[in-house]
Amino acid sequence: MPPPPSQPDSSGTPRSSSSVSQGSLSPAERVYLEFTTRHDSAAGPTAFDAFCSAHPLLADELRRLRQLDGAVQEFLRQAAQGQRVAAALSQKFGEGVDPGVSLEGSRPAEDSGPSSELLRRLRTHAPKDSRYQLLGEIGRGGMGAVIRVWDEDLRRTLAMKVVLGKEDKAAKGATPPVDSRTLGRFLEEAQITGQLDHLGIVPVHELGLGADGQVYFTMRFVKGEDLRTIYQHVESGHDGWSTTRALNVMLKVCEAMAYAHAKGVIHRDLKPANIMVGKYGEVYVMDWGLARVAGAKDLHDVRLKEQPPSPASQSVRTERREERNDTPDSPLVTMDGDVMGTPAYMPPEQARGELAKLGAHSDVYAVGAMLYHLLLVKHIEMPYVPKGARVSQHRVLMSVLEEAPKEIAAYDKNVPAPLVAIVEKAMQREIGRRYEDMEELAADLRAYIEGRVVNAYETGTWAETKQWVRRNKPLTAAAAAAVLALVGGVLVSVAQAREAPSEAPARWRGAAGSWNGPWPEAMCDSMCESCLTP
Repeated sequence: MPPPPSQPDSSGTPRSSSSVSQGSLSPAERVYLEFTTRHDSAAGPTAFDAFCSAHPLLADELRRLRQLDGAVQEFLRQAAQGQRVAAALSQKFGEGVDPGVSLEGSRPAEDSGPSSELLRRLRTHAPKDSRYQLLGEIGRGGMGAVIRVWDEDLRRTLAMKVVLGKEDKAAKGATPPVDSRTLGRFLEEAQITGQLDHLGIVPVHELGLGADGQVYFTMRFVKGEDLRTIYQHVESGHDGWSTTRALNVMLKVCEAMAYAHAKGVIHRDLKPANIMVGKYGEVYVMDWGLARVAGAKDLHDVRLKEQPPSPASQSVRTERREERNDTPDSPLVTMDGDVMGTPAYMPPEQARGELAKLGAHSDVYAVGAMLYHLLLVKHIEMPYVPKGARVSQHRVLMSVLEEAPKEIAAYDKNVPAPLVAIVEKAMQREIGRRYEDMEELAADLRAYIEGRVVNAYETGTWAETKQWVRRNKPLTAAAAAAVLALVGGVLVSVAQAREAPSEAPARWRGAAGSWNGPWPEAMCDSMCESCLTP
């Protein structure tokens, strides 16, 4: 008769039932079974040592069984964690978000469905956890931590993003369980990033499940600086950085985002901190954790949590309280608990929580805000924050809601008018007045860099001619000189032609109507006086 199924303990890990037949058990195994019946899996070494002391003849065998049982329980705990992942995935799919659906609209062909297929792939990676050697944490957010790891197989450094578990007092072990919503968002980020195959988006190498049950994905480790640091270099001129060079970086950002928009993906969190610039000119749009795919249910509630009242609305005001409220280090948090940081680059429709209005035009606004910051890097800390000012993030949010940032000319009248026109069109508060898409913004920015007509500034044949002259100054100067020389020659010839006929009659006719002057030797012999007669 087969033994009954094992029963889970309080931690959810299966344990051997006390009803197992003891006929085939050794004396040590029967005694150890007695210990496991009396104590749960949390029993510490003190209790077990006391139990061994009570059975000195079997102590060595009991300790061996204890080690073996520990290894088995760890294996079962990992299996239970895998089941929790499967349950979370199933619940996630039940909410309408299907990681098995690609950006191209295709689905896995297997009958088991996307949940089983994805879980199967994750489990195949679990035994390979020792492939990666942890080198240190790079950073973390509300949903995951990014760790620098060494890939033992391919001998390279990678970045690994690991989902963070939700705090659970009842959880056992080092890794707390992950709630289904967080897991679903994490998997969605991995698959969205993995399907955006563009030079301006960091490639994802592997999505896997670690031996401890943590879900992770690995991606290229980017060596470089974020756009905030690049702006500082532009201000100081460090390493040859200039506004023009930084504009080329922004053009690459536009091109990467135009590709993502063509795939139906909007970023919704574009800001200098999420743009990385490599040593050799690589530009990457990072952190797609808040991205949304068109047509899919949104797992992210990017509405901002209700903020504390501003100092102006408080009945009691003190200098200390106002100073605390103006601290720029207070981050904004979404309804999901994601830290948004500064809202200075956030489009008004997102600041108002109008999620239905978010689209590619929202990313256009954010890029326009980054261009605004670049052009005024010597005058502002970021949009809405002048240089050296202490302004809280909540106050910046109120500014975004109420008004557009100051005009560029108010800070610097020397910024080229075409660039001003590009920024103003990208940052229009009315969605219909912005660039229609990121490709249109990229086209104008590219036109400015190449010295062509910027459509947001001026259009028409005369504008094209002026820009052609500016782009081809040497050729224009040479052509102008040739035209002037030609015109001068024509004028001289005309003047000479007019002078010759006016003098000839005066010499051929005298007062008596005859030749006045010496006879020309070139005259033919047939010339006679009758020819000179009027």
